[in-house]
Amino acid sequence: MIFVYPEEPADVWAREAAPLAPPLNVNFTGVIDDGCWIPPDTMGAVGPNDFVEMLNSGFTVAARPFAAWGAQQNLGFQPANQCPTATRFCQALGLGQGQPANDVFDPKVMYDQYSNRWVVTADGNANDRAGGGKTWVLVGISQTSNPLGAWNLYGIQSNTNDGIFNHNVPGDWSDYPGLAVDPNNVVITNNMYGICNTNVNPCTGNCAGVFPNCYSPFVHADVWVIDKQAMINGNSLVQGPPGGNFARFHNPGVFPGGSTFQPTHTFGQTAGTAKTYLVDQGWSVAGSINRYVRMHEISGTGSAATLTETGWYQVNSYNHCIDDAPQPGSGPPTFSCPPIETNDPRMLDAVFRNGKVWATHHVGAGTSQWYSCTTITPTRTEVAWYEFDPTKAGPWGNVGTPDQQGRAFDNSDPPMYYYFPSIAVNKYNAAALGFTGSSLLHPTGYASAYYTARTPTDAGRGPVAPEC
Repeated sequence: MIFVYPEEPADVWAREAAPLAPPLNVNFTGVIDDGCWIPPDTMGAVGPNDFVEMLNSGFTVAARPFAAWGAQQNLGFQPANQCPTATRFCQALGLGQGQPANDVFDPKVMYDQYSNRWVVTADGNANDRAGGGKTWVLVGISQTSNPLGAWNLYGIQSNTNDGIFNHNVPGDWSDYPGLAVDPNNVVITNNMYGICNTNVNPCTGNCAGVFPNCYSPFVHADVWVIDKQAMINGNSLVQGPPGGNFARFHNPGVFPGGSTFQPTHTFGQTAGTAKTYLVDQGWSVAGSINRYVRMHEISGTGSAATLTETGWYQVNSYNHCIDDAPQPGSGPPTFSCPPIETNDPRMLDAVFRNGKVWATHHVGAGTSQWYSCTTITPTRTEVAWYEFDPTKAGPWGNVGTPDQQGRAFDNSDPPMYYYFPSIAVNKYNAAALGFTGSSLLHPTGYASAYYTARTPTDAGRGPVAPEC
């Protein structure tokens, strides 16, 4: 039995089965995985006339109402063990070693309802990082509302020394971009890592002894705020201030060290009052099971933008340590199929609408102290969601609380794992979650797409039970 409920201490709701989610209006198969890139990093967006799916393996468009997917384009030059196509979406940025469209990965796509254009981002050329070469943040905007038309594409070098922080020594690289738009800006976030990685520098040279475990050491998170009109005009992108048309913020916050800053896709804003918010999680106190989410506010345009820490919220406790998600055959007796990697509880999606920030991520069931995953048993994954009022964030020591929060979870035996959620909110404050679910059960436990929803009159209750 699936249970979905809001975990609010002031309103304890009996853990009874919720009503079923509303039926889907449209249901169709996404782009078929070509087996050329693992993982595919599934990502897509919907506009007035088109569906766009953007995966590590390529860029594909289908017209609405859905009939069929068009031809897939690779994003850029891909390693030899992958499947090339004749056309590469980012090829104008250069496909050679050290150029932006060499080894493009982690793409994101979004429809910008303010300019009626499509916006994309990705990271590029991580294969060059061990040699101290260039690594890139890619960003583009369509010249019209047609995603198959011309695009203005840009490569912003991520491992530079901008006089604020030196990312060129020892050759840092950017990973896991976040993407958002408001009336004035395109906002991109990335985690910055060092060069030591067993894939490209296997425990030799500078890695040996310095990073004996030979992993890519986390440096900090960075934020790029780009003047959207400059991109629409096709202007060159130049970092400022002074001058320029985009700003870069390194390791923001009163308490630096946060990772995976998730920017909010904003709705209902005007150019004069536009704001974008960033949310990040993972904050705790050693020896405590308390969990905290932090928020930042971006205002202004491009190089004149400001980034301010809004404050903190205490959210319901969760386990930082999460199991990889099972699927049929990944457990006894055969162990014939590997589980699905669920990474960590990083914030995965956020929306700002009607004065509220809605955010979601997957978490481990139960609680754990700090990041003691070497001593705490990982647990199944659940989807957590929150509604935050930015005016109610508080400073550390006097933190705020979400207006609403809840979970989508399954406590049957064996349980369904829910993970990698996204969230959407309409102008009436009805919210929907989409996520992946899998379990050991055969044949229903293979990874599938699930969704759930709630209306604004459901205060005090969670979303309805997920549907596959």
